[in-house]
Amino acid sequence: PAESALCQRRRRVCYRFGDRPTMANVSSTGSELPLRRSAADSDENSARSAESTSSQEEGGGGKRSMWLLLDIAASIPFWYFMFFVYVPEWAGWTMFGSILLSMILWRIYRAYGLSAQIGEDIPYTCGYVKRRGREMFLVATVHISPRAPLDVEDVIDKTAPDIAMIELDDERLNRMRDAPDVPETPPEPRPDQLQALTLQQAGQEPKTLRAQRALWNGEWAGDTVSGHVVYDEDNSFGLKQQPGNKYEGGLALVRRGGQDGDFAPFSLKAHYAYHSGASGILVINSKSRLPVERIGGSELKDDFKVFCKTSNCGFPPIPVLLLSRTDGEKLRESCATSAINGVAAPQVEFIVMADNYPRRTLRKRLCQGAGLIFSGIGLLYGIIQFFSVDVGAEFLAAEEAAQARGIPCTCIDVDLNLFWSRLGWAILPPPRKMLNS
Repeated sequence: PAESALCQRRRRVCYRFGDRPTMANVSSTGSELPLRRSAADSDENSARSAESTSSQEEGGGGKRSMWLLLDIAASIPFWYFMFFVYVPEWAGWTMFGSILLSMILWRIYRAYGLSAQIGEDIPYTCGYVKRRGREMFLVATVHISPRAPLDVEDVIDKTAPDIAMIELDDERLNRMRDAPDVPETPPEPRPDQLQALTLQQAGQEPKTLRAQRALWNGEWAGDTVSGHVVYDEDNSFGLKQQPGNKYEGGLALVRRGGQDGDFAPFSLKAHYAYHSGASGILVINSKSRLPVERIGGSELKDDFKVFCKTSNCGFPPIPVLLLSRTDGEKLRESCATSAINGVAAPQVEFIVMADNYPRRTLRKRLCQGAGLIFSGIGLLYGIIQFFSVDVGAEFLAAEEAAQARGIPCTCIDVDLNLFWSRLGWAILPPPRKMLNS
């Protein structure tokens, strides 16, 4: 009764489900969608989730062992039947005909039965489940089908869901988006997305600055980095590896980019600064505004050039922060003034923020690239790219349709790192996995 008029409409979620024309086992798992639940519901679900997690931890090992033994036992008759048992030709054709007939009947049911069940005319490829007053629509699509984006728009338009979920991760969706028009005034990152650092100068109150983070900074999440700031006029771009312990555990202050078009990625500067004794590196931005995205991302060929110069194919060994041009120039002037007057150099301290944005070392990128090229996935997408086929238009259609109607849209798929870690287990063909699929 306390819900507002907006919350009284049907609670719905639209899920863009790629390449899987089957219904997820939502109704059998007892899971609830996190849409507009009351505090009491949240507490109850949290307690139930904690109890379920505890019971799973207790019996997880035994269940896995049991299923492994069952897989081994079932594999013997399964593969014996597949390779050594003679199947008459008439039996094979009968099985094929039965499957074909069941496919036709299923599509007829989907085309006419589902719309009658939910009271709305939606594509037959859309799955539907309802539980505890919540509804979910699963839109099954084929990435190269021109009908896929039309189905997605049709479902979102007719069901008006509370949220649209795309089975894709943020990184891949960003790659699919068209390059936006460059606005006259570039957007600024939100303060909560930037790294806060405390600047202490002689005779002044501590000051808080904000800086953009490098992709790999999350490797030191929770660590405290502090030290005096060192600016070397003879190495203003940080592209020289100084002999000995030049920075003495402090933070190196360098300019962004290089002189006369030199190869100067952030990772290379970080490697050189680390070998010169720096515990971190501060970069003075060449533009007035900080970028919205993380810094340090580069193409595979550029990462390989860094490896050739540093003999290191991992992440840079120290965090990197990009300061705004105004803050960076003021800090540079302060370093020069302190050296002239013989006073203490500026001190900087910060606690590295956690960052879940996907990051990959060169060796991981090479392994994933090799796996992609020599797998069926690489062959498939190679053919698609060769013939310039548009792929995945339904993802962008879902995002645009949701935004046009003021509906929240979110990505829920695993990132590429987790995808590849799962792939090795997914390709193993025990009978239980075949049965589940």
